[in-house]
Amino acid sequence: HQPESFLQAYKENTHGAGMLKVDEIIGSILFLLSDQSKYVTGQNIVVDDGFSI
Repeated sequence: HQPESFLQAYKENTHGAGMLKVDEIIGSILFLLSDQSKYVTGQNIVVDDGFSI
């Protein structure tokens, strides 16, 4: 729920999606909560459409 001008400026600094929706990051969260990630330690999983500071 951001102003359209902010969303457009943000999108210009990403690979095209802009602000991500919950359903676009839920896969990463479910993976981390599952047994499939039990050996993942000390890892950064960046889900940001290329926008990192």
